[in-house]
This record gives sequence, structure tokens and C-alpha cells, in this order.
Amino acid sequence: LGEYSYSIYLVHFPVITVIYYQPFEGDASFTPTLLRTVAALAITAVLSVLMYRFIETPFRRSINGAVVFATMVVILIAGTMAPTVKLQQFDPNLQKIFAATGQDSSYRCGKLDRLVDPFHHSCQLVGHADNPTAKNLLIVGDSHLDAIKTLIASEAQKASVNLFMIKSNCTFGARKCAPALLIEETEARNIDAVLIHTSNLRFQPEEMLSFIKLAQRKNLDIYFIDLVPVWAENIPQYMYHRATSPNETGILRQTAAAHRQRFEATFDAIDSINQPNFHRYQIGDVFCPSGCVHQLDGHPLYFDDAHLNRRGRELLRPTLSAIMQAIAPPPPPG
Repeated sequence: LGEYSYSIYLVHFPVITVIYYQPFEGDASFTPTLLRTVAALAITAVLSVLMYRFIETPFRRSINGAVVFATMVVILIAGTMAPTVKLQQFDPNLQKIFAATGQDSSYRCGKLDRLVDPFHHSCQLVGHADNPTAKNLLIVGDSHLDAIKTLIASEAQKASVNLFMIKSNCTFGARKCAPALLIEETEARNIDAVLIHTSNLRFQPEEMLSFIKLAQRKNLDIYFIDLVPVWAENIPQYMYHRATSPNETGILRQTAAAHRQRFEATFDAIDSINQPNFHRYQIGDVFCPSGCVHQLDGHPLYFDDAHLNRRGRELLRPTLSAIMQAIAPPPPPG
């Protein structure tokens, strides 16, 4: 057994992952059956013997080491891809759910930008160097903004708007999102307008109002997209359990009134803002036309309990298109 120990070490993880992996559970909470345990041991034993004889032993004898090394790399990569392979075995309707998990873009501005440009508090996501009259838009917010930034960038590109984003997770009330600091960044970037989208987490509307008042002195328009509904459960996980557990009885529901009531103090504070440079875009009719929606045609709209995924943020495209047209009106026809 000692001779095969290294091969067993390399092989056992991909085998266990493929056999025991369960969506949204990993392999830690899965109770193994006798059949699966025997299968895992048998497959591990066979693959370990093959790896020992045809990879490990030749490698030790220095026979075609490059090929052996490449083969070992392939095996390690296969281990990391095992969950993906496992998911392909599921029903297409379940694969719709799996496709909704995880964020599909880098966090905020990406790590490289902080190294390349450490002096600005914002990064540029969209630029139009060939258009010297292009408007400059700064987007401000927390992880909810980060979840929709690729859609904002898409609409900014179409509207010929230069797009900048605050590098830090920016919630009004946090030190890194102090109104005075944001005004400094708007001056450094020659910003024409600011778009704000945030969650309710640690959000202080009075701090946003202070920023709006400072922005008015600088002739900056502020565009605000309302809070999106959040849920009591991870949406893809909930939908998976509903689809695979016939005894599941709980149904996830939420009304527009319940959504507003949940964040009543925040909505009341936003309702009271009456500044001429503040433009609010309410999205209650988008996500809660009758009851609030968390999926469409079997596709989750969130990748967790609160953040929109690719399909979810598409519901905001008309809103963002309208904002871009307000910032940079298209030229009259003809």
C-alpha cells in the first residue's frame, strides 16, 4: 500500500467529488451509502494502480518526464473540473438553476487596477477617447451595484458615455464613501452625473442626501435606482430543493408591499428627498408586477438571496437605457 500512497493521494479527491458531490451541498453533508463507498474505493484502487504503473514509476525512472508531468497536470485539472462534469448529468431544467449561481465578472474594478492606478478612488470601465464631448458618469454603490455593473457598462458603451466606478464597496455611511471624498473624485474625473444603486445594508439615506446637496453646487445630476427585493433564502438553492424534493411544501413569496415594508424607513427617507438634481427610478413594477418574482421560465434571477445574476439584471436594461439617454440625449434624427 505504501508504494501506491502518492497515486492514491492524487486520485482519491476527483473520485470522491464525482461520486459524492451534491449541488449546493458539496460533499461534506452527503451521507454515503454502502454502494457509493464501495464504488469510490474500487475506482480509486484501479486508477491508483494505473497511475502508479504508467505515470509515477516512469517519472521516477526519468523516462519522458515532460509527458509524465503534463499527464499529472491534466489529472489535477480534472479534479477541479469534477463538479462541472457531475452537474452535466442533471436534468436540463436543473441545469438552468446551476447556470445562475456565482457572479460572472471580477469584483469591482479588479485587482490589477489598484496596482496600475493607486491614486484614483475610481476606475474607468468604459472609455470613448475618440469622442472628446462624451459625458462622464460615476457609479456608486455596494455589492448590489457590482452585480449589475456589466449591464451598466453595456448601456454606457451604446450611449457613448465614459463610465467610472468607485473602487471600494461604497455604502453611504461608510468612511470610504463620505460625501466630501466622492465630490473630490467627481472633480478629479470631470464627472457630469452620478448613478447610485445600493442595498439597505448599512445604508444611511441622510448621508446620500448630504452628497446630493454637495453635488447640486457642482451642477451634478444624481440618478438613483431603487432597492431590489431580497429574499429569505438563496434562490438557486431554493429552486433546486423545490425541484428535487417532492415533499417540499414551503413556497417563497413576497409582495411589493412587503418589500417596501421591510425597508420602510429607507424608502420613506428616499421619498422625502426633493432636490432638483435628484432623479429617482423606481423598479417596483419591474420586479413586483403583482407578486415579486425570483425566477422567469425556470431561470433564477438571483445568484444568491439578494444579488441579481445575468438574467435578473437584464430586467433593469430599460431603466438603465433611460438613464443613459437622460445623461447623453441621442442626436435628433436627420
